[in-house]
Amino acid sequence: MSLRRRFSRNITYFNSDSINSPSVIDVWSLRHLLAGCIGYVVFTQYLGLGDKDGFIVFNILHLIYELKDIYLTYYKKSHDDPKSGWRPRSLINSISDMIFGIIGYLLMVKYYDKISTMGVVGMHVYIAILLFISMYYG
Repeated sequence: MSLRRRFSRNITYFNSDSINSPSVIDVWSLRHLLAGCIGYVVFTQYLGLGDKDGFIVFNILHLIYELKDIYLTYYKKSHDDPKSGWRPRSLINSISDMIFGIIGYLLMVKYYDKISTMGVVGMHVYIAILLFISMYYG
């Protein structure tokens, strides 16, 4: 069976993600979008990097995070050990998580100045609240 056929037959666009039933968007997609937003704020507003440099650093760190998911799922097979509590992630979902992070970062490049007119503290508090909700209920 070709790789393309293998990946395309079970893919869903919004569902719970697994190796056998990969999903492009899942409950974690919001976290990756917010991570991109927070990455922009941290790297450009706090660390003083330019938009492009911050984008590169954010995506390198995000890629390392996604490579960890791929390693634990496909190589170490941590999901085979019930004690680990690891939920396997599909390659398709890891790629879409990267895209969601990029979208979040680019949205902040475009809209940070407009959003921050609410007040810089308000903007950071807003992002922190969204991240907390995402982490707590995700």
